[in-house]
Amino acid sequence: MISSGDKVYFTFESIARELKLVSGGEKEILRELLELFVLPKYRRIGAGRRI
Repeated sequence: MISSGDKVYFTFESIARELKLVSGGEKEILRELLELFVLPKYRRIGAGRRI
């Protein structure tokens, strides 16, 4: 995680690492959270790497 001021940005590498640590059901929940909260922010700021 990269902390910038009070905002926290997850790098794709750290997301991948976290996903490897959790099991099936938890992975689905994390994926839904990512889609709801993280991805819209990346699209809005036009982050360097597009998904």
